[in-house]
Amino acid sequence: MFDYFQEVAAKPEARAFQMQTDTNAKPPDVTKFSDVKEYETAYNKYLDKQNFSLPEFKKGWGPFQAIEDLGKRGDVDLASFDVIAESRRIRDREFKDRDSKYFTSHDGGSGESRHEIKRWSDDEKKEKLDAAVKEFEKMQIEQKLDATVPDVNVLRTALKDAGLPDVDAQKFRDGIKDAIRWELEHGTLKPENLKPNGARIGAYYVAAGLLTPEELQDTLKAQKDLRDALAGGQKLSDLPKEQQDEIYRKTQLEDILQDRYSDRGTDWQDAREKYSNVFNAVQKQLQEAKIRGPQ
Repeated sequence: MFDYFQEVAAKPEARAFQMQTDTNAKPPDVTKFSDVKEYETAYNKYLDKQNFSLPEFKKGWGPFQAIEDLGKRGDVDLASFDVIAESRRIRDREFKDRDSKYFTSHDGGSGESRHEIKRWSDDEKKEKLDAAVKEFEKMQIEQKLDATVPDVNVLRTALKDAGLPDVDAQKFRDGIKDAIRWELEHGTLKPENLKPNGARIGAYYVAAGLLTPEELQDTLKAQKDLRDALAGGQKLSDLPKEQQDEIYRKTQLEDILQDRYSDRGTDWQDAREKYSNVFNAVQKQLQEAKIRGPQ
């Protein structure tokens, strides 16, 4: 029995055409986008190129030629699916639906939904788009997080200047990131509040292994609660400067840490001096680099 699609597949140009389907189409490159809306638009177009309607059939055409024509016009990415298999699927569906064994030049056309090759349902498309956008936003947050932590070479120099040359700078940097990432994951810090080289001294304690990220945040909350209590229900920034200074003096982070974790044998005042020196050495390098400008 004559099989139109076997006949087409037997032609050399058809075999070459079919070989293009071995490589799946790739979504837009996330590294080329900085704006989430632009990436969402590009990804939406990527998905739309896999949902399309066949053009009106010319004389002698079937689904194969119609799909090939869309590919030549750039309306679809022919590498994203097996063209012959799709053509057969459309043929079998249409012949069954219409109880017909042939196509005419009136078939196809954007107005005929039965000819649409639906790669994804609307719900599936939304799910895929939402997942892609979420992954893109996650990547952006990771980039901002990385920029919040000083460069490893800056940290290495700062540790050396602070008298801690034996501390592994890369592990120390990873520890600072872990502290900030914990805040992001638990909602105590918002992505939009991440600032380049904005890591605080508490994150250095986590990096040094003196605290876990959770212990640091619990202590910072206790510090805030104590300051609020000493402010007597008023906004701290509304108080006279002398009163603000007195409250800050009474609520030093290291004093609270000493009360909460006295059983660990850590001298928190010594830790403060040690890692403040690292922190200040980092800030000094960043300031010098800013003054020098791009090299």
